[in-house]
Amino acid sequence: MSGISSGVGLATGLNINEIVDAIIGVQRNALVKLANRASAFEATEGGIKTLDANLLTLNNSVQKLNLKSTFETLKATSSDTSQFSVAANSTATAASYQLQGLRLASNHQVVSKGFADSDTAPIGTATTITLSQGGKLDESKLLEELNNGLGVQRGSIRITDRDGQTEVIDLSRPLNIQDVVDEINGSATSIVASIDGDHLVLTDTGSGLGTLKVTEVSGGKTAADLGILQSVAGSTLTGDSVYRVTSDFNLSQI
Repeated sequence: MSGISSGVGLATGLNINEIVDAIIGVQRNALVKLANRASAFEATEGGIKTLDANLLTLNNSVQKLNLKSTFETLKATSSDTSQFSVAANSTATAASYQLQGLRLASNHQVVSKGFADSDTAPIGTATTITLSQGGKLDESKLLEELNNGLGVQRGSIRITDRDGQTEVIDLSRPLNIQDVVDEINGSATSIVASIDGDHLVLTDTGSGLGTLKVTEVSGGKTAADLGILQSVAGSTLTGDSVYRVTSDFNLSQI
């Protein structure tokens, strides 16, 4: 005798695990889509915030265009910050300048011998101090102190020794009188420069019999300001006095 039976569960022969996994997978896909949409919304929100910040910055910059001070601001830059740094304020003049650092500043101090009593101890035995000598050039005397404070025009000079050897010497960089002496003595001529009192002396150490002379270059007046714009037949060129003290002198100037 035969019959038909029905039922659910394990006796039905269906793969319950696969069915459950499939249902979970469908639900998981829905969650993934929701998560992706949430990420997209967050990215959009971040972009809007960035745009808002940029617009705020742009607005602040545009507002500055209404200010007069915006167009009066000057900026100074140095092509070599290892040499020096610069800054500009509102009173600066727009321009380009060429500067060259020649040496570092250094301290200079002169100290006399001590006095037992600085208020009563006399200087020497006389009651009067007489200064009988004019200004004296020393090695560190700055060029701007020469010629009664008018200084020396920077430029080049041409020196010709008695052998006919000629050389143009660039004196645009020296700071003091010793720098000038060093530049002349470093030339290829037989000329030796020295300082004597208040003037320069050029001595030809060669054996030539020609004329020792110093001339200007390109219409300058450097040689004249140094007192050596001369031409002599002998081997010694004695320059003119280029340094003297005035009524406002300091003791260091004599």
